[in-house]
Amino acid sequence: MFMSFVFDATQTPICTTKPPERIVSLVPSTTESICSFGKTLHLQGVTRFCTAPTMVRSLPKIGGTKNIDIDKTLALQPCLIMANKEENRKEDIQALREHHMSVFVAFPQTVDQAIQDLDILGTLLHTPQQAKNIIHNIQKTRKPYSSFRYAYLIWKNPIMTISNDCFIASMLAEVGGENVFANHHDRYPVINTIPQDIDALLLSSEPFPFRDKHRFELAKKFHIPVEKTFLIDGSYCSWHGSRIEQGLLYLQHWRAAL
Repeated sequence: MFMSFVFDATQTPICTTKPPERIVSLVPSTTESICSFGKTLHLQGVTRFCTAPTMVRSLPKIGGTKNIDIDKTLALQPCLIMANKEENRKEDIQALREHHMSVFVAFPQTVDQAIQDLDILGTLLHTPQQAKNIIHNIQKTRKPYSSFRYAYLIWKNPIMTISNDCFIASMLAEVGGENVFANHHDRYPVINTIPQDIDALLLSSEPFPFRDKHRFELAKKFHIPVEKTFLIDGSYCSWHGSRIEQGLLYLQHWRAAL
């Protein structure tokens, strides 16, 4: 029988000859994408952070993204496990592979790479038309914007931001964002100062849940006008996959009010 394969971010070949009947997702954004591709009924297990769409909340939970329960995952007898190099631990992925599990590991750091992953997901799930439709909707949503300078905070104590070596920065670049910490040697650097002449200080809803009180607190700390300090839905900036279209529309709406 003819065998076909795709390669994941770890250069591991994943067989695509047969559609997977039993899928476990270790990544919230990928869980949502699998459902967008019409494969909800094939999902057998997800992490406790997989909450979208709502129907996946009743599925068996196999731990969190950083602490996968290997035994529970194996008990579900998945044909395919969807993982992410950043969100999941290398040792968990290795443990699953040592039990001869088929684990696809994604690691998109740009919007273009995430679109390519959607195409690959369509191949893995044998749903190429669904992938094509979602990619088409994303591509037609993209448009040019004038630039603005920003800092994007993901954690409060210590205060952490992002470099350009991550998906969030690529999403913000889609609406003209220029990251003032673009070239930092750490992907998620700890910072003590922020340039006062930025156009926007963005406070993400995840992983740290910034609230309105933090706008005033951080604006004062960094001597940035509070009207230039914004709460932002982190899922629309960081969830690669089928949510990209919604993310672009969300950011475009925010950008229009800047």
